[in-house]
Parts: sequence; structure tokens; C-alpha cells
Amino acid sequence: MNKMTVSGVVKNEPTLNHVARGMEMYAFDMHVERASGVFDMIPCICNKIIAEKVKLGELNSFAGEIHSRNEEIEGRRTCQTFFIPYMETENNEVGENEVLLKGFLCKKPIYRKTQLGKEVADFLLAVNRKNGKSDYIHCIAWWDNAKAISECSVGDEVVIKGRFQSRKYNKTLPSGEVVEKNAYEVSANFIDKGCDIYE
Repeated sequence: MNKMTVSGVVKNEPTLNHVARGMEMYAFDMHVERASGVFDMIPCICNKIIAEKVKLGELNSFAGEIHSRNEEIEGRRTCQTFFIPYMETENNEVGENEVLLKGFLCKKPIYRKTQLGKEVADFLLAVNRKNGKSDYIHCIAWWDNAKAISECSVGDEVVIKGRFQSRKYNKTLPSGEVVEKNAYEVSANFIDKGCDIYE
């Protein structure tokens, strides 16, 4: 299970990204406002039909899925995560950003406490597609949800609800240069093990 609905402002014109099975795929960024006033920058990749419906600089609402793809960037293999909008929706609520995933834990969750004492856990979820492939989606959970996911084992099937978010971080290159990067993850506000009620 992999579902996402989002409403945000498209900040750049969709441009050709790659060709998959003879189909042109276009990329654009959508800025989605949180209740706190912070904006998430959501990378989107879509087909030509959706690309032609995108309204630049305006509020757009879509339903789709989160996908991942391995790419080589600066000589290193890395897993890129992005939103695939399949259809427009009529819900124009500013800041809508809801994700529902059902998948399997790929690695043991990393549980820790921040300097301020907040409980947090990072984990990687493998979500199967209908075509037999899988998407590997980085997730994060806080407080009770962090504790709950940390008690799960590799291979456990879990359901999570949350939001697709971005965050900036600094990376030091081999040359010593520090560059700003974006990371993308699902912040889980609901976690359940082997839950079928959302099917």
C-alpha cells in the first residue's frame, strides 16, 4: 500500500527528466506549507499528461505514490525519493500532505534521544509495487512512535501514516567544501504492526 495526497504551490516549470519504457517523465518541485509555517520542498516526477495540467505558481492538488530510484550522483550510488502524482484532486486545502504506507522493515530501526531528550527513530521501509518492484522509503518517528518502531524487527510488516517532508543538511565533500543538501523522508505520526484496516 502506497498512497499520498498533497496540495502545494508549484515553483518551477516541469522539465523533461528521463524516459521510462518509452514514456517521457517530467520533474518539478512543489512547496507545501506545514502548520508551523515551515515549507517542505517535495520533488515530483510525472508523465506528460500530468505535466501539462500543472499550474505554475498556483496551488495544485494531486494524489499518487512515493517512489525511490537508485542514481549515481557525484560518483556515488544514492537512493532518491520523490512523489509520483497520478491524478489531480479537488481538495484544495493548503498544506495537505498525507501519506499512507504498508511495507516491511529493511533494517533495524535506529533509536536514540536528542540533546533535548526527544525520542526519535530512523527506519527504512520497503513498499512493494504491483509490478513486483519495491520502493525503499526513509522514515522517521518521534516519542511513542519512535519507541514502538524500535521494538520491531527486520522483516516485520508495518503500516504508517504521516507526511512526506524535506530537511536541509550540510555535507562535507572530499575536497573539504561544505555544501547544503536536501533529505526526504516520511515523518510517521501513526504506526501499527501488520494492520489491515486501511486496505
